[in-house]
Amino acid sequence: MSELVRVLIADDHQMFRDGLAAVLRAGPGTELAGAAATGAEAIMLARRVQPDVVVMDLRMPGMSGVDAIRRITADCPGAAVLALTMFDDDESVLAALRAGACGYLLKGADQDAIRRAVQACAAGQAIFGADLAARLLGRLTAESA
Repeated sequence: MSELVRVLIADDHQMFRDGLAAVLRAGPGTELAGAAATGAEAIMLARRVQPDVVVMDLRMPGMSGVDAIRRITADCPGAAVLALTMFDDDESVLAALRAGACGYLLKGADQDAIRRAVQACAAGQAIFGADLAARLLGRLTAESA
């Protein structure tokens, strides 16, 4: 890959932001475009730095990650948003997807999975953790029956 994927991290925990930034710096093909501690800050930074991918937590102080995803995808159409959170309930997943997220991973994902997800989102692909994808597929299949 010749161009670096510019990533904005949005999470209210400083230690997690720092760790994720280190993961992204250690892998090829990505660079940190910025880091935000709140949804409102993520929106402001996304408008300013125009990242390729925003890695967004869903539960943050002030504005929820879902609301921030909705605003970022509306204001920055070139930015893909990957939800990276601890919440694996169907309602959270569906809310993030309805808001415009291109993918959804749990914070327990390994470093390579996170790097692959960032690259996939940057390439316009949808990406989900395997367990989550199987559960959603099962839910959709059951709803259509």
